[in-house]
Amino acid sequence: MRLIDAEAFIESLGLDVENAREDNIGEIVTLEDFDRQATAFDKEKVIEELMKYSDDPCILHECGVRSEYCSVCMAKKAIEIVEKGGLI
Repeated sequence: MRLIDAEAFIESLGLDVENAREDNIGEIVTLEDFDRQATAFDKEKVIEELMKYSDDPCILHECGVRSEYCSVCMAKKAIEIVEKGGLI
């Protein structure tokens, strides 16, 4: 699954004004129209950025017990969340 910019998609169809939307209510949208849309969220790039924080060793003595204070553990948890698509 990939996320697209809905506003950009509507604009690319020429339906960026309210009147145009009403006039073209029966417009057929093809799969190619969706395929041409740029990705608005790149999961791999987000994970790549988070990896920069998760590669360091944990330095907190409470790490594992109170890991919400450890930026390394929080980055690892964020990576898990992004990989699952936000589904916990």
